[in-house]
Amino acid sequence: MKLKKGDLERAKRQIKLLKNIDFGFCGNGSAKTEAEIGFLESRIAIKEKNFDKSLKILDSIKGCLFGANCYKRDSLKIETLFLKFGRKTIVDSFRDKEELKVIHIKNGDFKI
Repeated sequence: MKLKKGDLERAKRQIKLLKNIDFGFCGNGSAKTEAEIGFLESRIAIKEKNFDKSLKILDSIKGCLFGANCYKRDSLKIETLFLKFGRKTIVDSFRDKEELKVIHIKNGDFKI
């Protein structure tokens, strides 16, 4: 689905409203909601070809252990890097890495 300029502006207004809502003190609910707002902001930045802003937003999403979908965050981050630098450049940079270290934590695996 292609977003029109008016759709992006409407989404930006909705985000502004959402950021002013108090989602309570529950870690899971607030972490998940804040992450979803971040995903929407990131997608808007991608549509506007502002890849640096998208990456900055994605880097600010925390709370993986409290409900934020960090697999989604990381996938969107790779998608943004593909768009910014090109798929080949990013894939080659992973191939050039001599060693990938896997860190196991409760909510998933992370490779360094």
